[in-house]
Amino acid sequence: MTTAAAKQKHPQLQRLGDAIRARRKELRISQEAFADVVGLDRGYMGGIERGGHNVTLLNLLKIVSKLDMSHAEFPERCIMITAYGSAENAVE
Repeated sequence: MTTAAAKQKHPQLQRLGDAIRARRKELRISQEAFADVVGLDRGYMGGIERGGHNVTLLNLLKIVSKLDMSHAEFPERCIMITAYGSAENAVE
């Protein structure tokens, strides 16, 4: 794999990260504080939000549970980001 190919992020992981970041910001929680509450390293949490990590299901469930939304609501948010390009555009 070339260096350029290795740096490309999967679009679905980027949308997942965008959805997590948007909801965290709605809750007015810093990335560092949120990572601490979830029990993940802040750098790893940042990588998830940037779409750079293929997060495990168990970590995703932990994250979603701390976003003050049901596990059923979260995929809807990801779909809105897919349709509108960002969570902010979906709300407007």
